[in-house]
Order: sequence, then C-alpha cells, then structure tokens
Amino acid sequence: MNLSSSTATDATYIKWDPKYKIGIPVIDGQHEHLVNLCNDFYQSLLKNNDAENYQMLVKDTLEDCLNYAQTHFAEEEKLMIASNFDGYKAHKASHDAFTKKC
Repeated sequence: MNLSSSTATDATYIKWDPKYKIGIPVIDGQHEHLVNLCNDFYQSLLKNNDAENYQMLVKDTLEDCLNYAQTHFAEEEKLMIASNFDGYKAHKASHDAFTKKC
C-alpha cells in the first residue's frame, strides 16, 4: 500500500488503488472499507485538539477496526476454504498473528 504524508486538507493516509483488488467483490469491498476506516481515523486525528476526546477517539476507532478486521478475516477464511485456496494456512496464520498482536 502506498502510505502518504498527507496534509490536513488532503486528509488521506492510505490511498486506495484498484490494483489492490483481488477480483472477489465482497472481499474487495471489505479491503476498501478497512482503508476508509484508517483514513477516517486519520482525518479525525488531524481535526481533534482535545486530549480527553483524543483518547476516546483512539480507543473507539481501534476497537471498530479490530472488530471489522475480525469479521473480514472470518469471511475471507470461509471463502478460502470453500475454494480450496492453496495458500490458506499461510494466510490464516497472518490473520492469527495480526489478531494476537491486538
């Protein structure tokens, strides 16, 4: 992914690029939604100057991202199993490692 050093007027941290699509519409939509969650969070951080609100914003946003990621992982893993995806074990291991860090 292309991480950018955006300005407050741009307020995009991760620029979505169609090349990130894998060709499965439901998964592509989820990936794009995760990018949008990151960008929404980034925009909120740029606009927030209150330390108390900042802490709540970070906590709430991280919880939203983690919950959505877990939902996405479960959906993606079901599709990989259903299609007998050769890279399932390695991909699931990356999901598990991510979840464990959180």
